[in-house]
Amino acid sequence: VMLHKGSIFECRKQYLKSLACYEESLQLRKSVAGEDEVTADTMKRVGEIHRLRGSYDQAMEQFESALDVYRMNVGNDHESVADTLHCLGYIHDSKNDSDKALTYHKEAWNVRKAIFGKDHVKVASS
Repeated sequence: VMLHKGSIFECRKQYLKSLACYEESLQLRKSVAGEDEVTADTMKRVGEIHRLRGSYDQAMEQFESALDVYRMNVGNDHESVADTLHCLGYIHDSKNDSDKALTYHKEAWNVRKAIFGKDHVKVASS
């Protein structure tokens, strides 16, 4: 329920309310299921709200945590890993660190290439 409420607030651009819902959902999820893929998905949502609010360091923390959890659960060659790497690239780009941004975007591209093959549209759009 809290995750869905957070999504509604996010769509309405009520980011503080959305963040509160996502954080509550994250704590509940961790206490019930530990660190699984859904926990990582929620971490990513928290990170995205921080990014939208311009809190790049907090966003980066959440995205890095989500990346660790995804890798622990699904390995490196997974679309969620690639998506999270792109999120980290966008954060570094927003912080005017284009070298790190490019590194993350290249890594995301390599993961997508390993998953889908070099001629797939998701690789081309990476």
